[in-house]
Order: sequence, then structure tokens, then C-alpha cells
Amino acid sequence: MLFEETQYIQPERSRRTLLIACLIILAAYVISITILLFNGGFSSENTYYYFPTIMIVVFIVLYVQKFTVTVTEGSLTITGGKKRIIPISDILSVRTERFEKVTWRYGIGVKYNGKRGYLTVNAEEGVLIEMKDGEPVLISSKRSGELEKALKDAMGADDEGTG
Repeated sequence: MLFEETQYIQPERSRRTLLIACLIILAAYVISITILLFNGGFSSENTYYYFPTIMIVVFIVLYVQKFTVTVTEGSLTITGGKKRIIPISDILSVRTERFEKVTWRYGIGVKYNGKRGYLTVNAEEGVLIEMKDGEPVLISSKRSGELEKALKDAMGADDEGTG
């Protein structure tokens, strides 16, 4: 393995906020279930107890979601919701690039901006990969210089292996 980096969808400060919110909702959930049990149990009229369950699941998913980039001699693997494996032989060029931070309003994980594919989380710099089929892929990284070097090293090893 030439390079590996893991980023969490939420920055550390937001992860703490999510955890606190999850604990507050859990406490409210326990209290509401206790009240329901002492008032005769669950009935078809008392459906509001589903909301805390849904919120807890959403918070837990957002809390643990991560984005991992791994470079080996033969491939670039990106995981973060969906796994994408890009063979090194399909990469035409690689360069580090700064970009405007993509905000939450565009979604989590993979985001698109026109013809440019973004695979981004919490960085303002990344590596722009030009694929042989013309597809540009921008991968955010807090260690973009290392990622660029690892990809170039893998591309050099691939050229030696095929030549």
C-alpha cells in the first residue's frame, strides 16, 4: 500500500455535536417510552414514538460515515457509501488542485459540479485525476501532496510493468 487516508463525513466538532444530540434524543426516547408504558402501553394512536428512533438512526449513520482513499501499486480505491476502484492503468494524469469547499447543501460524499466529479469530504485541496476516457475525478485530501506522489509512483510502477 502506497497511501491511505480516512476522513469522516463530519468534522470533529460536528461529530461531538451529533453525539450530544443523539444522547439527548435517546434520553427523550427513554422518557417517552416509560410514560407510554405507565399509561397503558402502546396503541395505534401513540405513533409519535417512531420519530426518536428514526432520528437516532440518522445521527448514528452520520456519526460513523467515513471516506477512505487507498492507493496500491495497481489501483486507487475510494470508499464512502459506495466503493469505487479505479485501475492505475486508466489514469492519464494527476495534479494537486485547490477548490472551493463543497458544502452540505450538495449532499454527502460524492458531489458533482458540472462536468467535474467530486469525491470530497472536509478538505479544500485535493488531487485532480484525468482519466483516459476523459472523466475528471477530484478527490479531496488533507494530505493531497502525499496522495499525488503515491499516484504518480503507482503510475510509474505500472508503466514499468507494462513496458
